[in-house]
Amino acid sequence: MYLKIITLDDQAIITDNAIGGTIADLKKLRNIIADKLSKAEPGQTFNIDKDYGKDNTVTAKFFVMADNFDPVSMDELIVSGRQKIVNHKHSPQDLD
Repeated sequence: MYLKIITLDDQAIITDNAIGGTIADLKKLRNIIADKLSKAEPGQTFNIDKDYGKDNTVTAKFFVMADNFDPVSMDELIVSGRQKIVNHKHSPQDLD
């Protein structure tokens, strides 16, 4: 269910479960995202497809949210209660 970023030796690709490529490819992707994000406003979307890899099997769609957006609010597993948040910060009292 969660997207993976993987390194590959020979291709830049977006599939239904991973974005992969060489380190140089992934840096190229970072630049593509940064460029498109700099031109987008909250509430807009943008896609990345053939501008990253010619053999993609899916298109990556990015939703631009406001600065105060909480990404957990869109996680279906957490919102439904089927999965608990495990990476929360502990208070000093929790360590006793």
